[in-house]
Amino acid sequence: MINFEIDEKKHLVKKSSSGHKPITSKFNQGSYRAHFDKKHCNNCPFRKDCPVIEQKKSYLFRVSEKTLHRSRLITEMGTSEYQELARKRAGIEGIPSVLRRRYKIDHLPVRGLLRVKVYLEFKISAINCKRLKKG
Repeated sequence: MINFEIDEKKHLVKKSSSGHKPITSKFNQGSYRAHFDKKHCNNCPFRKDCPVIEQKKSYLFRVSEKTLHRSRLITEMGTSEYQELARKRAGIEGIPSVLRRRYKIDHLPVRGLLRVKVYLEFKISAINCKRLKKG
């Protein structure tokens, strides 16, 4: 999404991506609506990539709050910090996967909190010993 400046606390569209203020700006039922002057939008260098809709007297910018949050999340996902966190998550999820597939922890032959804890500790110790022996 092109960089429209939106104040989420006041629920207003402040500026377009080229820096022009809207004629009117409203927020209704989770959707932002803003009308921009035709003379600004016709001469705008971002016009071909802009999501505004041409109307009789002005151009209409309409975006839902959900779409706005989604575009910000996608932008955030592209950062190196987010990708580093995603790599760590993939490594962490490997242990529960191994415990379920190889060590069958979904179907333990014991009952009771203490016995289950001891059983799981032995399973995790087995994983650690195998990794130590392998590497």
